[in-house]
Amino acid sequence: MEKNLKQLLSEGIVQFTFTKSNGEIRKATGSRSIDVLMNTVGTGFTEDDKPRGVGKESTTSCPYWDFDKHAWRSVRLDSVISIDKVIEKEELFGKEIFG
Repeated sequence: MEKNLKQLLSEGIVQFTFTKSNGEIRKATGSRSIDVLMNTVGTGFTEDDKPRGVGKESTTSCPYWDFDKHAWRSVRLDSVISIDKVIEKEELFGKEIFG
């Protein structure tokens, strides 16, 4: 079975394309893996950015750390057009991929 966006974001870095609520097409690069975010150079993620609460997981949207915005964002899963590139966690540690 093919992995979905939420699972891929939990395991590494994903570049994907989606339609924003205003109809604009946007490309994003992000992750929701704290290990990946803390151990990859150039993500813009710091200790202060770690989530503090535990909430109910949505089935229709997915939070992710946006590398371009350097902030948490959310994407509606039904708005995803394509998953363009996946960088697995094992490929990342100790490497500078955004330098």
